[in-house]
Amino acid sequence: MDIQDVLKLADRLVFNHTGKHLDDLQKTIIEGVCQGNKYADIAEKIPCSEGYVRDKASDLWKVLSNLSGEEINKSNFCSALERLQFSISSSVGLAVGVTNNLSLCRDRFSSSENKTNGKKRNRSTNKNQKIKLQPYPIKILEKLPN
Repeated sequence: MDIQDVLKLADRLVFNHTGKHLDDLQKTIIEGVCQGNKYADIAEKIPCSEGYVRDKASDLWKVLSNLSGEEINKSNFCSALERLQFSISSSVGLAVGVTNNLSLCRDRFSSSENKTNGKKRNRSTNKNQKIKLQPYPIKILEKLPN
């Protein structure tokens, strides 16, 4: 992801959570953090105090952390957004996993019984079989437009 992709994703997430787009300071913070700048360097560009930039960045990290379920801060922001982007794009259709040729979807998985022509049919199941489900940030998916 380049900086523009990061800005678009962050703006989309923040807008869907708060109803407000990123402001110029938040965009500058994101750009600076992605370029490896310190808060003092970012503050010089604005211009404003380093403390003000730090406070605004902290507010932004809290919003993004709340949405993702992962603690996001200055040092992990770019990699966390890349993981979020991957989670969002790989969660299309809410596919959860595939095990032993059995596809599982959250909204269809209920029990080991399937209905066929109105009749219930028992499937033989291995009670020791374990199914690995990959988690994804549901809060994000619920808030993003289709």
